[in-house]
Amino acid sequence: MISSSLCLFVLSSMVIQSSYAQIPVLTSYKKGYVNWTTQAIISTGIGIPSEKYHGMSIGRKLAEEKALKTAFDHLFQTTLHVQIDASIHAEDAQKKNQNWQNQIQQMTESARVLKKEYLSDGTVEITVQIPMNGGFSQLALPDEIRYIETIGAVMSQNHWKKKQKESEKEYTGLVVDARGLSIVPCLAPKILDKSDNEVYGPQYISREFAVQYGVCIYMNDLESAIKNQRVGSNPFVAKGIGSEGKTLTNIIISNTESARFKSSVVHLTILKHCRVIIVVDPVWR
Repeated sequence: MISSSLCLFVLSSMVIQSSYAQIPVLTSYKKGYVNWTTQAIISTGIGIPSEKYHGMSIGRKLAEEKALKTAFDHLFQTTLHVQIDASIHAEDAQKKNQNWQNQIQQMTESARVLKKEYLSDGTVEITVQIPMNGGFSQLALPDEIRYIETIGAVMSQNHWKKKQKESEKEYTGLVVDARGLSIVPCLAPKILDKSDNEVYGPQYISREFAVQYGVCIYMNDLESAIKNQRVGSNPFVAKGIGSEGKTLTNIIISNTESARFKSSVVHLTILKHCRVIIVVDPVWR
C-alpha cells in the first residue's frame, strides 16, 4: 500500500510557486510570452484613442475595446509558438486539427485581464493571460499521455513494509538540475537515462494530473525548486548531463541516478502525479 501522503494528491500540495521568490522562467515572443514557472501565456494589447473623440468618454471606451481585441489576438498568436514536445509546436497541432484554431480562439477570447493601464494621452494598455493547464493542456498535450488508473503491479502489504524499513524517508518528488544545457522549455518534456530509457515521459504520466497541474514546471533556482511544495519535503535531485534531440527539450541523466530514483517504491506515483520540477538557466529566451 502506497503512503497516504502521496496518494492524497490535493491542490494545496501543487502550489505552482513556493514562498521562496525567484525570477520565473520566461520564453519571449513578438506578441507575448510564456511563463513556464506559473504556467501561463501572457500578451498585451494597445488601444490608441481617435483624435475625433479626443477628451471624450467614448474615446476611452473605444480605445479600451481596441486594446482588448488586440490583446486577445496577440494571445492567440503567442499560443501558436508554444513548444509542445520535442517534435511539435502548437502551430503544428493546429494545422493537423481543424477544430484546434476555433477552440484556442475561444480560450483566448475569454482570457483573464491581468492589468489595465490608462496613459496620459488616452492610450489604453491591457494585459491578458490564459493558463497552460486546464483546457489548453487538454487540447495540446500529446495523445500518448493517457488517463492512468493504476501503475505497475499491485504491491503486497509485506513488500511495502519491507521497503519502508529500507528507507527512513521516501522521495516525494523529482527535481532535475538542467542548468548549463541550454534546455528549451516545453509542455511535455522527457527525461531519459544515458541508455535512452525513459525516466519520465508519456508512459508514466496520468493525463488527469498533467491537465490539471502541468507535466512539470520550470524554475531557475535549485534551492527554490527543492523547497517548492510541488515536489514535497524530500525530492530526489538528479543532475542533467546532456540533452536529446535538435530542439533541446529532452534531458539526459546518468544511469546511476536513474536507477537510484527508480529504486524508490513510490517513484511511479511521483511520476503519475507530475511532481516534477526542471531547473534551467536563469535567462530570457
